[in-house]
Amino acid sequence: MISCEEAKFYLNQCNLTRLDRDKDGVPCEKLCRSN
Repeated sequence: MISCEEAKFYLNQCNLTRLDRDKDGVPCEKLCRSN
């Protein structure tokens, strides 16, 4: 993954739940960290 948007797409459209390991709705924590 190169962006948070890409990670969200795969989580939501492809149902790749492994991208959201802590199941908080935020995939790829390192990419999608909220500041």
